[in-house]
Amino acid sequence: MKKLSIIIMCLLLTGCTWHKWEKKDKALFATFTALNIVDILQTGYIHDSDKYEETNPLLTESAYLPVMGLLNIGVFYLVDEVKPGWRTGMLSTIVLMKLGIVSHNRQIGVGFKLPL
Repeated sequence: MKKLSIIIMCLLLTGCTWHKWEKKDKALFATFTALNIVDILQTGYIHDSDKYEETNPLLTESAYLPVMGLLNIGVFYLVDEVKPGWRTGMLSTIVLMKLGIVSHNRQIGVGFKLPL
């Protein structure tokens, strides 16, 4: 429960200054955030499993939660600085990349458990 609370707190903090964003950009960022949460939960599943091994050296068992939380915050501030006309394309690309990661994990059998 503690991990889930930290995830939610970090991810919600990123939305504090987006009042100037277009509706579609907010939806894309919310989609990225949801996919990032799934990726975080999948990474936790990988670390708890003997069947899978995390291949990203930055996502160790003790570091994956803060690293992926900071990724969400970093993406927010990066796209917040981009001209509004470019923001949609950038967010669309980021969402597609994250969707590819989550889909690949699912395709090879990685699931997730909600830490409730």
